[in-house]
Amino acid sequence: MVFVALALASVQAVSAQIVEPGSVQSVSAAEVAPTAACPTLQDKDGRPCGVVRKIELRRALGERAVVLINSAGDVKPCKEPATHAFILQTTKGTKVLPVSVRCGTVGGRALPTTTTTEVRDFLRSQGLITGL
Repeated sequence: MVFVALALASVQAVSAQIVEPGSVQSVSAAEVAPTAACPTLQDKDGRPCGVVRKIELRRALGERAVVLINSAGDVKPCKEPATHAFILQTTKGTKVLPVSVRCGTVGGRALPTTTTTEVRDFLRSQGLITGL
C-alpha cells in the first residue's frame, strides 16, 4: 500500500513538470514584445517570434532556469502581456514559455511568490529586466 502511494506521488510530481529536464538541450532567456500576429511567442512553424533580445544561458544557468520553470503550479489567468520568455530547445522541439513577472506566471502557470522574485532577479542578472 505504501509502495503504491509513493509510486503515485512520483508520477504526479513528474506530470506536474512543465519541462522534462532530461529533454532540454539548451535554454535561452529573452525579452519579448508580443504582437497580435505573435501572441504565443511562436510562429506557425514553432519558431520563437516577438523576441527583442535573447541570451543563451550557460549550462548551470540553464539548469537553474528549468528548476524555476518547473516550480510553477496551476494554470493562472494573466491580463498583463509577457515581457520575457524562456526558450528551450528540447529533444521534442522548441518550447517557448512566456514569463509575466507582474502576474507571477511562467508558461501560463502560477509561480510561488518567492520564486517570482527569484525569476525576476534571475532575468535581471542576465541584463533583461529594467524597472520591474
